Amino acid sequence: MHHKTPLYNEHEQLNAKIVDFHGWLMPIQYSGIIDEHCTVREKAGLFDLSHMGELDVFGDRAREFLQEMVCSNMNKIVGGQMMYTALLNKNGGIIDDIVIAETRADWFLLIVNASNREAVYKYLKHEAKPYEVDVRDESDEIALIAIQGPLSKGIISNVAGRSFDELYYYECCRTKVCGKNCIVSRTGYTGEDGFEIFTHDDDAPLIWNGLLTAGAPLGLKPIGLGARDTLRLEAGYRPHGNDIDPATTPFEAGLSWLVDMNKKSFVGKSALENQKAHGVPKRAVLFEMVDRGIPRHGYPVTNGVEVIGHVTSGTQSPSLNAGIGMAYVDTARYTDGEPLYVVIHGKPKQIAVKKGSFIRPRVYKRDKQ
Repeated sequence: MHHKTPLYNEHEQLNAKIVDFHGWLMPIQYSGIIDEHCTVREKAGLFDLSHMGELDVFGDRAREFLQEMVCSNMNKIVGGQMMYTALLNKNGGIIDDIVIAETRADWFLLIVNASNREAVYKYLKHEAKPYEVDVRDESDEIALIAIQGPLSKGIISNVAGRSFDELYYYECCRTKVCGKNCIVSRTGYTGEDGFEIFTHDDDAPLIWNGLLTAGAPLGLKPIGLGARDTLRLEAGYRPHGNDIDPATTPFEAGLSWLVDMNKKSFVGKSALENQKAHGVPKRAVLFEMVDRGIPRHGYPVTNGVEVIGHVTSGTQSPSLNAGIGMAYVDTARYTDGEPLYVVIHGKPKQIAVKKGSFIRPRVYKRDKQ
């Protein structure tokens, strides 16, 4: 059975190419992936992300409960602030990477991946019982629209009738967009400045069309999941189920900055303490092709002698006009600076390991103002 977002009819009217994405009928592209990618980097793009899951966690001990469930420090977010973090299993593997927002005192909104929504909800619901905390799945009532790109602030300010100058990266507020009640966050998955709008399903078409109408003279276009994938890889983001999973820890994935080992306890801490003491068996590397070729998921990575890993993400970067990707390599068989190769159609192609992301994210951080 396929699910449809409340914007499905809008996508059809815009002649989007629709595909099955984790059971959801979603737009993969409209005008073309390269055109849409460049639109977001240079102007602004509009995304339907209503397939994502939204969970409410609330109660007097909600913060205490989440402090035990996630690997980051919940005390770093207070009213209106947000956090990117991860739920880990006892082995330190990533059950899901999530975003948490405190939308009011002792009330948190969790944005979870569509494919993990049901499993995460059941897991948190079960673990919350000793804390007498409520966990509710609000996903079927909430639509999520993202506007991303350097012109996004002006467009959303126009339809909201207010300035967002005082809303910084990973902060959110309750406001109206196109006259409808929303939660607006300054977040995104593209490496560009942008906003995500959480609203009721019934109000989503009005807000979607309101943003398109206001932004069209500035070059705003609807963007599909194809360009979202190339944009996120350029920014170095790791989607769950592709680059991270329950068999991969934050230390292995290059996400150690998510983990606060100074916390008294959290699920998976003992396993991470062991990895910190003894090292990780595999690690993530971002790379750019030196030789011509486009890396793809599953392609082998070699040190010139033997296979030591595999590509988890790969594409042709529209911004760099080069093949880029992410892979996991065997730590014991790779030393920084050694040549690496991706095997493409049976031929080894040299790659260069990158430090950090491929593009420098252009986000509006409070601590840099």
